[in-house]
Amino acid sequence: GQSYKIQNLNISSNSFAVGLFGVTAGANMKNIILYSDNNASIVRENTGQVGAYTLGGLIGVAYEYNVTGTNNFIENCAIAGYDIIDRSTNQHGLGEANIGGLIGVANVHLKRCSAVTDIILETCPEKAALWGIFIRVGGLTGAAQGMIQQCYSGGSIIISDETLESKVDYSNANQKKYEIYVGGI
Repeated sequence: GQSYKIQNLNISSNSFAVGLFGVTAGANMKNIILYSDNNASIVRENTGQVGAYTLGGLIGVAYEYNVTGTNNFIENCAIAGYDIIDRSTNQHGLGEANIGGLIGVANVHLKRCSAVTDIILETCPEKAALWGIFIRVGGLTGAAQGMIQQCYSGGSIIISDETLESKVDYSNANQKKYEIYVGGI
C-alpha cells in the first residue's frame, strides 16, 4: 500500500489461483500499484491436474470473510502495462475458469480500481468437464459478486486461433459446450 508501486514483476505459475496474491480471504487492500514498462507478464501455465482455476494480475481469488459484520474491499488498486496470459490445457473440474486484468474472482467490493492490461487466452483444454468448458474473461475481473464502484478497465482481450480451434475430448461430458464469455469490467 501507501501508493508504492511494484514494477516489472513477472509471475509464471501452474497454481489454481494465480496473481501477485493467489488467494485473499477477509482482506481489505488499498493503494497497491502494479506497473510494467517492459511488457512484464503474469502467466498461468499448463498443469496436469484437473480443476477450475482463476487468474488475475493482483489477485487470483478475493474472498469476503465476514466475521465482524463489515464488508471486505479492494480500493484504489491498479495494474497497468502487464500481459495476463492463460496457457492452461488441463481439464476443468467444474468446467470453469475466470480471468481478469486485476482479479480473477472478486467476492469483495471494488472501489476506484483500474486495470489496463492485455489479456491473452492461449488455453487449449484437452478434455471437457462433465458440463463442458466455460471461461469468463473481464478487463477488471473475470467474475464478481460484490459492488463495483468508480472502476475502469482498458487494454485488450485476445483469444488465440489455437484456443478457438482447439480439439476437445468430450467423451465423458454430458454436454458438448465450449463457451468463452468476455466482458469489459
